[in-house]
Amino acid sequence: MKLAFAPELHEFRAEAADWLNEQLSGSFRSVRGQTNQVDAVEERRAWEQALGQARWSVIGWPEQWGGRDASIALLHGDGGVLSSHVSMFLERMR
Repeated sequence: MKLAFAPELHEFRAEAADWLNEQLSGSFRSVRGQTNQVDAVEERRAWEQALGQARWSVIGWPEQWGGRDASIALLHGDGGVLSSHVSMFLERMR
């Protein structure tokens, strides 16, 4: 038996990775690798606003309320697709 994640999980991860790479290599380079919420407050505020505008802040919320209507599988299927991917991405960027 071969276990694998559904194609939509892979697509979701790729979309998240592309967006994070673009943002954290470009206009939000200053927040990359930042591990606290005390430094660079204005940059962090702008980052949080960008996450919200791109609908990455609350992916489980309905689209009408600014989310992505993410399924339980996307939210928790592999320990949290987005959160685990963000953590891995940020670790590599340090």
